[in-house]
Amino acid sequence: MAIIAAAWVLVLWVAAVRHAPPGPGPAVAPLEAAAGDWGAIVGQGGVVEGSMAVTRLSDDGEALLVWRPPPFTAAGRPVLELELEGFPFNYVLMLAWRRTGEPDAAFVRLQVPDGRLQTYLLSRRDQWQGRIEEIALYLHPRAGPAITLEEPVSIRAVRLSGDRLAARIAALLTGWWGADPWSLRSVNTLGDYPDLIEGVPLTPIVFLLIVIGAVVCLLVLRPDRRGRLVLAVGWLLGGVLVINAHWLESLIAQHRASVRLEAQGAELAPVFDRRLAELTAAARRHLPPPPGARVFVAADAPVVELRAAWHLLPHNVAVALPAVIAAQGA
Repeated sequence: MAIIAAAWVLVLWVAAVRHAPPGPGPAVAPLEAAAGDWGAIVGQGGVVEGSMAVTRLSDDGEALLVWRPPPFTAAGRPVLELELEGFPFNYVLMLAWRRTGEPDAAFVRLQVPDGRLQTYLLSRRDQWQGRIEEIALYLHPRAGPAITLEEPVSIRAVRLSGDRLAARIAALLTGWWGADPWSLRSVNTLGDYPDLIEGVPLTPIVFLLIVIGAVVCLLVLRPDRRGRLVLAVGWLLGGVLVINAHWLESLIAQHRASVRLEAQGAELAPVFDRRLAELTAAARRHLPPPPGARVFVAADAPVVELRAAWHLLPHNVAVALPAVIAAQGA
């Protein structure tokens, strides 16, 4: 087992070091935002139970909180640790920062907060350089209408610290455990977003760790050949089950989001899609329960047909696209 542990440490060390340049550096004192350090530029906020909280969104459903720390060098504090609670359903969290002497801010999308401490390696972004004088958190709906907060969004922790190996591994885990974003535009947008700062998949690395363990079991741990083979296959199957359990957890989360979205109905329909959502809702009232009937959708534009079909799910829906008609005729 010592051989497996050593091999795992080596692989994780290589993955963490290569996660972003230039590599772990000297330790520095973390720079942490106190609850009273934040100012609500958009929306309303204040200190609630010792934490800064967004208590009300703007009329557009947005909130912008700004923190002006003592100016610091970006290269010296590239690790961001963030913990938020009560983040609204189907919302996006952005991090923005302003550098000294530059009027425009740089920004990046963060993972959907889940109440746990999340770690980000900001040096993965080319814009994280120079002297930073302003940090902001921006909340906005994911292509949907404005909502009213059911509960305040609490900022439990925001810390900037020096680059270190443990933080790099935590950033990898943040990217792996982060929920896949859900968009109201179409089901095919479910998945990783390229602009996520910690969007590097860790699954191949985890599988490599599992394979290393299986190889060690095969070659070292058992004296007889059959025992080594059984142990190696068992180790490999156990590891594959772990990876599939991680995938299944993400799928369950997406399913729960879908159920919640359907329960809220047209209230969360995209602004550009609201009339179509209302039309399909009216049509749904005249249809038998799914999948009792075959529903055909026709419109002047393919995008309208596809969107209407999506709104009619889980009915057995077919769109009258030329390719579909030709295939059915064949």
